[in-house]
Amino acid sequence: MEDKLFSYVVKLTSSHRGAGTREEEEARKYIVEVLRSLGYDPRIEYFPTPPTFSYIL
Repeated sequence: MEDKLFSYVVKLTSSHRGAGTREEEEARKYIVEVLRSLGYDPRIEYFPTPPTFSYIL
């Protein structure tokens, strides 16, 4: 379980966008299942925005 969980976390954190592919969605669902089995209630309450850059004109 730990190896699969670790590989899924690595896959999602190395992605340059949100969990949009089928493989990324599978990873997200598995991580949520594991967290729920450990007694956590994983919810997304804050959606991070992509970094913005300030340019001095």
